[in-house]
Amino acid sequence: MAESDFDTGEDVAKSSSQRRTAAAVEHFMAEVVAKNPNEPEFHQAVREVLGSVYPFVEANPLYRDARILERLVEPERPLPAGRPDSMAWKLHSEIVLLAGWGRAILLQLAHPLVARGVADHSGFRTERRGRLRRLDRTLRAMLTLTFGSLEEAAGVVRRINAIHDRVHGTLASREGIFPAGTRYSAHDPALLSWVHATLLDSFLLTYELFVTPLTGEERDRYCEESSGVEPLFGIPSGSLPRTAAQLESYLHARLASGEVVVTDTARALAAELLYPPGPWA
Repeated sequence: MAESDFDTGEDVAKSSSQRRTAAAVEHFMAEVVAKNPNEPEFHQAVREVLGSVYPFVEANPLYRDARILERLVEPERPLPAGRPDSMAWKLHSEIVLLAGWGRAILLQLAHPLVARGVADHSGFRTERRGRLRRLDRTLRAMLTLTFGSLEEAAGVVRRINAIHDRVHGTLASREGIFPAGTRYSAHDPALLSWVHATLLDSFLLTYELFVTPLTGEERDRYCEESSGVEPLFGIPSGSLPRTAAQLESYLHARLASGEVVVTDTARALAAELLYPPGPWA
C-alpha cells in the first residue's frame, strides 16, 4: 500500500470534526423544522446561515474548548462548569447567535461617528482577508470575555482598549446631524453604549428567533450581566441598560434623537461587508 493510502492523524481529526459539525447542523435543523413545519423558505435560510458559520466556528479553538458543538448534538449535556446560571453562557453557547452579528454591525454603522471611525481606521477594506481577520478577532474577544479565565479576559480588554486608543479623528464634512469638525473617539462612552446596545438587541432577537423564547426575567438578567463591561471600557457606571425595557427605551431614544442615520460612508462600508470582492476577502 502506498503511504498516501493511510489516513494521517490530521486527516482523521478533520474527518471527525466534519462529522461532528454535520451532526450539529442536522440536530439544530431538526428542531427548526419541528418548530416551524410549514416554512420551507425559512428552513433553507437557516441552513444557509449554518452552512457558512459552522465550518468557521469548528476551526475556532475557543468553541472547541467550550464543547459547544457537542452540546448541540447532545442537548442534555450541561453548560460548562463554573457559571451554570450565567445568561451570557446560555446565549453565547449557541453558535447560531453568530447570525445576529450582521444585524448588529449594520446598526452600529448607522451611527455616523461609528461609521467614520471604521472607515478611517479599520483595515478590513484594504487588508487581504481583512473581513475574515476582523470576524475572527471579534469572535475570539466575545468568546474569551464569556468563557475565558479572568487573566484571558483581562488580556482581551487590554487589547481592545489599545485598539481604541488609536481610533479617533475629526469629521471632514457633515455626516448626519454631526457637522464638519466634530471629533470622534472609540473611547467615547456614547458610542460604546450604542455598540453595546446593538449587540444586546441583536443577540436577544437571534436567540429567540432560532433557539427558544426567553422569559422577561432572563432578558433582564442578560442585560444586567452584560452591563458589567462598564468599568472595563471606561463607561460611566449606570450608562448601560440593566433591563430589556431599558434597552428598548435606549434604542428608541437614540433613533428619535436623529443621531442614527445611514450616511454614504455607512452604505459604502455595508456594501463591502455584504458584497465582498471575493470569498472571505
